[in-house]
Amino acid sequence: MTAAISRAVFPYLVPSLGRKDIRDTLLDLSPPLAGGGRGRGKLKRSLLVHILHMAEAMYIEEKPSGVTIKVRVSLRSSSAQITGPRGDVLGIKLTSPPVEGRANEELIGLLAKRLRVARSSIRIVTGHSSREKVLFVEGVDRAYVMERLGGQ
Repeated sequence: MTAAISRAVFPYLVPSLGRKDIRDTLLDLSPPLAGGGRGRGKLKRSLLVHILHMAEAMYIEEKPSGVTIKVRVSLRSSSAQITGPRGDVLGIKLTSPPVEGRANEELIGLLAKRLRVARSSIRIVTGHSSREKVLFVEGVDRAYVMERLGGQ
């Protein structure tokens, strides 16, 4: 029941909404979802958690032989780290400047280390010279990526 409701509701949520906006939107829904016609507070916590989890993972798309991950890169940071979802992309900070592909190499290395996969199984599909990139990770599924990224 939870998955069926979330599949019905989720396409109508704007991908750029934040967690709080999505939660407030869901809690303000009409009686069919909120239950009992009373509005706020009647939405089951498990449904809310499930939909928020889906919202956080909008940057991951499952493919037959792996997953694609949409990322937005910030360069010349003090430390390389994954900052978490930002709308429909995963935020990543890198220390490298955008010179001679060094930032792309650092990005691939950071993700390979975090996902525990070989660097050769990660490739940049689009955005080689852009801040927003789409990466393909071969041989993993969405659940594994979510687990390794710590629910980010």
